[in-house]
Amino acid sequence: MASFAGEGGRRIVMVEMVIGGIVGFLSLIYLFYALLYPEKL
Repeated sequence: MASFAGEGGRRIVMVEMVIGGIVGFLSLIYLFYALLYPEKL
């Protein structure tokens, strides 16, 4: 049971890292787009 909880915690951390990376990547693209085309926003 303890090992299962540990694995679940690690999986949750990995999912949070992936989600954080995707959100960061999209925000970087949005900032880059805003710098390139400020008149379209």
